[in-house]
Amino acid sequence: MLIKTVRFSIFVLLAASITACSKPYQQPEIDSTGYKGILSTLNETEEKRIRVLMTHGMCSAGKDKKWAMEQATLLSDQFGGGKLVARGQKDFGSDNDNSVVQRFDFTLFGTGKTIDLTFLAWGKTIDKHRKNLDFDSKRRRDDPNAPIRASLNHHIRAGLMNDCLIDAIVYTGPNGDKIRASMQEAVCDVLGGTTTGRPVSKRVGERTGCQLASRAYDPAPLSFISVSLGSKILFDAMLALDDRQGGDALSTRLRSVRAIYMVSNQLPMLGQAHIDPSRSNKTASTGDTLSQFLDLLGSDRSARAKPQRIDVVAFSDPNDILGYRLDKKRMLTKRNSVEYVITNVLVSKGWTYFGAFENPIVAHEGQKNGEPIYPLIVHGLR
Repeated sequence: MLIKTVRFSIFVLLAASITACSKPYQQPEIDSTGYKGILSTLNETEEKRIRVLMTHGMCSAGKDKKWAMEQATLLSDQFGGGKLVARGQKDFGSDNDNSVVQRFDFTLFGTGKTIDLTFLAWGKTIDKHRKNLDFDSKRRRDDPNAPIRASLNHHIRAGLMNDCLIDAIVYTGPNGDKIRASMQEAVCDVLGGTTTGRPVSKRVGERTGCQLASRAYDPAPLSFISVSLGSKILFDAMLALDDRQGGDALSTRLRSVRAIYMVSNQLPMLGQAHIDPSRSNKTASTGDTLSQFLDLLGSDRSARAKPQRIDVVAFSDPNDILGYRLDKKRMLTKRNSVEYVITNVLVSKGWTYFGAFENPIVAHEGQKNGEPIYPLIVHGLR
């Protein structure tokens, strides 16, 4: 009788544990009529190739060639495979003989069409600042002189504060000048331009001369994938480019943008830092960074048969304490020749336990295999 009771009790506990775990947004929830995945762009375009530009987010892991190769492989798998070829790398800026920003290029050869994948890694220079926090990163069990700290609090502090949030702190201050300067050079290079003048660290508001008009416009559709802080860094760099040839060369180069996919979106929080690179009068805006960038995309004055559609998709896990949805009411865009379809996608990246807790590190960073975000970016909602 006792054995049966114990078995029944174990069964009840297991059942309770299973029912206590949930993923409220295992089926993603959106607040619009829908958005297009990159694969739709590939299938719909008349061009023989499309382009994808990706920037990583906060946290120390994944700031090098290995990260770029892993993401290229994961995306290639979502596209259905093919022959993935590495096309080389470029380095921008210097910090103690190390590159501040690195560009990695790959091409995926499929059936009849190709996908050019470009990755910009910008975070290695922050590692030296992480080391400055090592003095207070121990627990009592590891160091008798360390303070008594609850294990969960220690894990979150080490994973989110010392390893991740420090990226945003460094970038928004003077120590982020080299990142800003190098990212501007890298973005100019991606757009087919060359920087002018001596490359120096850029303070907030300073601009980089970018020679664009001497090379032809690339009509291949372009999609951006930016992760957490990477969205802010990418858009700041775009806004800070100064086309020394004048005219609409910069906005014309961006005419090929079809979609912006922002993962673990942080722009509402990061926008409070008031980093507002100076803008020319023709694209001036008092809105947030994303609104300013969308204004830039819509400032191309060339004749169009109909407004160009651009999907702006923000992915966030509601349990990500660093992530936010986009507030459409606050996005003051001029639109002009562009039709923006703004979509918030709520998705659970990890398990919620007893309706009270989800690992905030998993909620922000997601799974290492790209699930569940990469399928949503490539295929859209299926």
